[in-house]
Amino acid sequence: MVRVGRYRDVIAAVAFLAFSVTMYSSIDGIRVFAPNSASYVNARFFPYALSIILGGTSLVQLFVAVRNLPDEGGAGMSRAGLMRILASLVLLTAYVASMNALGFVITTAVYIFVQVLLLTPRERFSLRFALGLAVVATAAIHILFVHILTMMLPRAAFLPF
Repeated sequence: MVRVGRYRDVIAAVAFLAFSVTMYSSIDGIRVFAPNSASYVNARFFPYALSIILGGTSLVQLFVAVRNLPDEGGAGMSRAGLMRILASLVLLTAYVASMNALGFVITTAVYIFVQVLLLTPRERFSLRFALGLAVVATAAIHILFVHILTMMLPRAAFLPF
């Protein structure tokens, strides 16, 4: 067993809170193409909303984590669990690195499929569910950003989307 520590939830909450504050403070650097537009939905809307929601949930997590601190010892994590976390980090890095070459649609669908494959227990894994989730989630995100928020996403050189 790898010792994680009794403050892991507190540390995670503080890290996410710091990330949300950093994200919120850097939003002013995002260019808006129609700054005098009457619409509040522009390139800054989603980052603002995400940083506020992330900050709020981080505060709730911090409150609950401090309230439920264990009296002694730390929770343990199996080696397999630790390997899944490391594999997820490698997968996320590969996702970001391949985004410009393969485009948003392909990389996101592959990323979601492999992440579901990685995190779902073998006895509960369904190929049909994983493929369906990858396709539906990718399509929903693409529609949200491209058609509703009118933001450009990375495109593959050989595909029209």
